[in-house]
Amino acid sequence: MPYKDLREFLSRLEDQGELLIVKSEVNWDLEIGAILRRATDLGEDWPAVQFDQIKDYGEGHSLVANTLSNFRRYALALDLPKDTPPLEMVHEYKERLRYPISPRLVNEGPCQENIITGEQVDLYKFPTPKWNIRDGGKYFGTSCCAITKDPETGWTNVAVYRNIIHDKQHLGIFIGKTKHAMVMSQKHKQQNKPMPIAITVGQDPINLIAGYHNAEAEESEWEIAGGLRKAPVELVKCETIDLEVPATAEIVIEGEWLLNELREEGPYGEYSGYYGGERAARPVIRVKAITHRNNAIHTGSILGKPITETHVMSAIGHSAKLEQVLKDQLKLEIKSVYSHPWTIGHAVFVSARRDILGLGKRIAHAVWGSRIGYRKDYVIIVGEDIDVTNLGEVFWAITSRCKPDRDIVISPNEPASHLLTSLTPEDRRLGKGAHVVMEATFPADWPTEWVPKVCDWGHIPDEIKTLVKQRWREYGFREPPPSQSN
Repeated sequence: MPYKDLREFLSRLEDQGELLIVKSEVNWDLEIGAILRRATDLGEDWPAVQFDQIKDYGEGHSLVANTLSNFRRYALALDLPKDTPPLEMVHEYKERLRYPISPRLVNEGPCQENIITGEQVDLYKFPTPKWNIRDGGKYFGTSCCAITKDPETGWTNVAVYRNIIHDKQHLGIFIGKTKHAMVMSQKHKQQNKPMPIAITVGQDPINLIAGYHNAEAEESEWEIAGGLRKAPVELVKCETIDLEVPATAEIVIEGEWLLNELREEGPYGEYSGYYGGERAARPVIRVKAITHRNNAIHTGSILGKPITETHVMSAIGHSAKLEQVLKDQLKLEIKSVYSHPWTIGHAVFVSARRDILGLGKRIAHAVWGSRIGYRKDYVIIVGEDIDVTNLGEVFWAITSRCKPDRDIVISPNEPASHLLTSLTPEDRRLGKGAHVVMEATFPADWPTEWVPKVCDWGHIPDEIKTLVKQRWREYGFREPPPSQSN
């Protein structure tokens, strides 16, 4: 059954031992960020965290963070068993993409239980941390959806961008030049009209996942979310702008993107694992209204060095979309696709047949030609025997099968993220980088006798394997988990 709101999801997490509720008072100024950073660095066994007592905020102001920062909670968000392996989630995600479901407009929703407009608008009302010591300020939007509409076609875009608090009634936004919302803003500017924008905080986690999806132009993230949750997203009309938002969201910011005003924004501890987006003049949102639920729950996410929430979401969503492109649409001879969270979304591993000449480069160009993959700087091709979710196996394939002068091809002057830290400041400003394909497979034109034979469990005769597995406990070993029981 789909979750109707964030609260249902949190209840599920608590039942599954995946949510820690901190009752002690904590400071919004760096302490919350430090707690989440330590929990993240200690590994994926640590739960999501709910803070109920935050310094300078009274009762009824909670902050929840890191709800999707491991694969167990991502699986629960998809209403799957929490031990579902990543590639199974990729395949389930891809299957659900085949059946988008249109949203349903409703007359009212709990997101409008409280309506604040005009001079009463105060962004500081909600507990917003300063996450990292070098952040440029308090970032209200770190785990939220930004909703905009194309003034020419009426197409609604849902995406995830960071938002800094400038003052009680103004937010800053960081957004790349090629993002759909930025393209829409230029159309509004040509019409000399500010662009309506809504920012929704605290919602069914599927909405956030859909916002990270990198949909094609004119593709509806609400329909994608509907397909992923197997039920329509319920939307309600905003109070002051012509947009629709999730009816059960915790907090909704209704505003206008001021197309002729810029303010200093940044830096911020970013998904790359570094502070990104140096301080610079960036777009401003004037807040017209805030609507929220009673006892609204603010949500956030600690970014930075992997593995964090954004890395988990991109690993599953990007992998599913790329497999859909490569395998289902182009019919290329591949087995699996995975954008490992440790690659911060800038690499993809593809296991494919070894014996087809030119397949690796065809795969790479198909990745770079897609909306989801045009900024995947590294495409690494491995054999069908390699588990693409296992970094150890992938790097073993690279160092044992890839001959650098034969199997690595660099393509300069390619699109790149403005937050990519390997670039010079000028290249970041221009969004200019490079791509590389690494073919970590033995060449397709090698005769069979040239191809080295792998020495592992697989080469042992079946009767010996059966004997050893039968006597495993007799030897004194504990049984391995099902995923390792081969």
